[in-house]
Amino acid sequence: EHLPGAFIIYRADKEEDELLYANHEFLHMTGYKNMDELFTRTKKSFRNLIREDEQQQIEASIWEQINSGDENDYIHFHLRKADGSYLSVLDHGRIVESQTYGRVFYVLFMDWADMHIHYKDKFSGYQKSLF
Repeated sequence: EHLPGAFIIYRADKEEDELLYANHEFLHMTGYKNMDELFTRTKKSFRNLIREDEQQQIEASIWEQINSGDENDYIHFHLRKADGSYLSVLDHGRIVESQTYGRVFYVLFMDWADMHIHYKDKFSGYQKSLF
């Protein structure tokens, strides 16, 4: 029921990027009470989760990575939370074929600040052990 990590699934279509699913961790991280609130506030569109001034650049980068033959994409952007604030995230997406929905993206989100703190701490401990 609860898989680790914050993730969503959405239709991989440039014209209709319909949100299909978000797990509990994603809802918690972004402050949405439930799927209904997420769908209502975003109009079920992945695009509406991206800060408006970043939308074109982020979408172009995702599709450029996918169209280059890579099944995965990685992108840093600002994710819109339920309260209208933004969270800096690293998005790791993977495109797959679904018998029900066609091409869909599975997207894992990592909090950018938390990730840097974690890896800085890991790296500094590694660096200390070298000297």
